[in-house]
Amino acid sequence: MDSANNKTSFLVASQLPEFVRRDHPRFVEFVENYYKFLEQNGQMLYTAKKFDDFYDIDIISGANNYTNLQQKYYDNFIKYIPSTSLADLDLILKHSKDFYRSTGSGKSVKFIARILFNKNADLYYPQTNVLKASDGKWFVEKSLNVRDIAVDGVANTDAFSRFVNTTIRGNTSNSTAKVEAVNPYFDAGVLVTEIKVSGVEQDFTNGEKLFTTIEDEGVIKELSANLYSGIIVKTTVTNPGSGYIQGASVPVDSANGQGAQIIISKVAKAKLEGTIKGVTVVLPGAGYQTNTALLFTGGGGSGAAANVNIVDVSETYHPSSYSIVANTIEIVANNIIANTLDNNEGFAYSNLATISITTANLDLSTGPGANVNIATLSFAQQNSNVYFETGDVLFVRGPNTYHTITESNRYYWELNVSPGLAGSLANVSFDVHKKPNVNTILSSAFNYWTYGNCGPIVATAIINPGSGYIELPAVSVVSNTQIRSLGILGRLEVYGGGTGYANGDVIQFTNKPGSYGIGANAQVSLVDSNGAILQVSWFAIPGHLPGGSGYTQELLPDVSIISANGTNANVKVVAIIGDT
Repeated sequence: MDSANNKTSFLVASQLPEFVRRDHPRFVEFVENYYKFLEQNGQMLYTAKKFDDFYDIDIISGANNYTNLQQKYYDNFIKYIPSTSLADLDLILKHSKDFYRSTGSGKSVKFIARILFNKNADLYYPQTNVLKASDGKWFVEKSLNVRDIAVDGVANTDAFSRFVNTTIRGNTSNSTAKVEAVNPYFDAGVLVTEIKVSGVEQDFTNGEKLFTTIEDEGVIKELSANLYSGIIVKTTVTNPGSGYIQGASVPVDSANGQGAQIIISKVAKAKLEGTIKGVTVVLPGAGYQTNTALLFTGGGGSGAAANVNIVDVSETYHPSSYSIVANTIEIVANNIIANTLDNNEGFAYSNLATISITTANLDLSTGPGANVNIATLSFAQQNSNVYFETGDVLFVRGPNTYHTITESNRYYWELNVSPGLAGSLANVSFDVHKKPNVNTILSSAFNYWTYGNCGPIVATAIINPGSGYIELPAVSVVSNTQIRSLGILGRLEVYGGGTGYANGDVIQFTNKPGSYGIGANAQVSLVDSNGAILQVSWFAIPGHLPGGSGYTQELLPDVSIISANGTNANVKVVAIIGDT
């Protein structure tokens, strides 16, 4: 009873503001997992969204949590059929309406004997042995079954009674007959109109149109119907076989008939092997790696396991590897981020603040006075092995005092410091203690890794076939969570190549309302002689991954092509990297 298309958890990320998704990914993941819990079998959201499915006895009979509801159906509709019946109660329930409609008929008696005792009943009608005195009149009643009743070509199922006392003619056979009576009834749930005829000239042709004329308020109209014969309305299983799956189609082999399709509506659990034989790739998606696990849900069985066996790494649809920058903000969560450099200051030195740097090729001097705020370097600053910036601390040897730089200039040899230095210092050596800076913190805050050898799924492999499956389960791919959360556009499909396009024409992406993807860029990479697009490819812009980020499978962006001469192309985004 699982559905992959009606889940609130899929919508969480797209409903949260962009800054929440960017700055608080764990909160987004927490909310998604909360809704995923509520969507599990038996939980509140699952029950609420699946309520309409409970009308289907086949669905609830395959679940473990709806025994009481199943019993309610039995009590309401087949109350007098004992639970010890040899027949399948679910199957009886599905056809109970047909049974009640035929109550009192010979078919209903045979049906009861079959479901209660698994025996075929023979009926005896006393009238067959009653002798009627002086009853010399007898005849064999003939009838035709028809459907699609129409008056002047307009469907009118209520007009069946107008056939009485008319002469009908076959459009193909040209045979004629007189209609004596009309009797509508249901056969296996299908409405059938039986026309009892006499004076049949010759046999009618299967499926042909029968017609006659009637007068309606002074207007002569054509009354017609199609001969209802040779159409399958009921099947009998003579050999149940094994290994069949509910919902599978069975071919009908006939010397004359054609076009029939038989669908297996019920299988006996005791007769079913219930193993998964293989998984067919219907939608190959984008950005999957080999050996990625598949997840089987529903179907009534358990234990099935499979993985992705082959992926397309040809880069026809997207790059086969992505360089990912992962945020590890916990490392620096409690650090104070220092001010970055302004245009008037030197470049930050990469060492940590705890390292003391000796400026061997620089000396420091000051002018006269008791509290001098300007220190003069012996060489221009750019010739040093260290750049100075506001906030650095100088340890001046000689007086052995600490002083914080308040202003520096890369292209000048003076530093402003506080507190002031002793006056008249001449060529004194010093150490620099660098302040915490953006290079220090961000280099610790991120790690870099490559997501490679990925592509659309080509084939899968079964690891464990499982057991007990009574219908086809839903299958999803358990892809890399971090990659899937990035929301990288992965696959473009060309549904119409148009004309007049050229290689290099830029493909533009426009977000739908409620979506916040950014950075996707692609271009036309191959056209034919008429300028019809044959292939497109992704290209990255600085600061973004190929395919951008922040997009969702539920709200894929619209695509347009910027071209000088091209028209009528139809290109769409169909997949997110690693997202099913």
